[in-house]
Amino acid sequence: MISKREPRNLLIFGSGAQAHAHATVFLRLFKTLDSCTFIVRAPTPRSEALLSELKAQFPKITLTVGSSEDTSFNLSQAVHNANIILTLVPTTTPLFNSVDVTSGTHLVLVGSYKPEMRDVDNELIRRGGVIIVDSKEACLKEAGEIIGAGLQSEDMVELGTILGKQGEDLRTVGDVTIFKSVSCASFSLLRSPKPEGVTTQPELCVSDFILRAHADVQVGLGIQDISIASLVLEQAQKMGLGTVVDNYD
Repeated sequence: MISKREPRNLLIFGSGAQAHAHATVFLRLFKTLDSCTFIVRAPTPRSEALLSELKAQFPKITLTVGSSEDTSFNLSQAVHNANIILTLVPTTTPLFNSVDVTSGTHLVLVGSYKPEMRDVDNELIRRGGVIIVDSKEACLKEAGEIIGAGLQSEDMVELGTILGKQGEDLRTVGDVTIFKSVSCASFSLLRSPKPEGVTTQPELCVSDFILRAHADVQVGLGIQDISIASLVLEQAQKMGLGTVVDNYD
């Protein structure tokens, strides 16, 4: 992990298919997590079914649902307590006050995928010390938070540089590591050693990506869609699943 602290509390905005997929992966990936809270506007049969399914999968995890419209629910405290925050709902305004986010928190921002959309405010993005993206060009056109904060190409480093160990020096001013991606590679980054060239230990990691296999909105780079589809096909063939349609093109 980039952060020194092991996460214990997971906070998720949303209760749809992406919430289920992300929660499952993170709860399996980070064995120190012992609580997971889902934030919805109001509880629904879908959110109740989600909780029921996850409780069956993870009986040792404390799973709850909080309503952002319920004045008795303390959203600020929930954000403050969270070590990992996932925003999986489309929004054009920040979902929470960034001052409630504590140092060492990982944020996965999936809700915003257009220039006019954003999950967090500009100040949280400007705390970025290392800003990692899958594509500088794409992020400068599509990532609302990055555009709104006025970042330039030189403020970011592409993921390929980190994974390829090419040794590019990374800017480390600030207490936030921002990762804007649209692929599952973000999980490997969270688990990987500190990137080569980074000499300081950032206190906050912002990770912005979409699980391509479960995404409700298809955005991002085409090469990632092809890669994920290829992996799914390979696994299906190994497991003998699916139907082969002859002469289909």
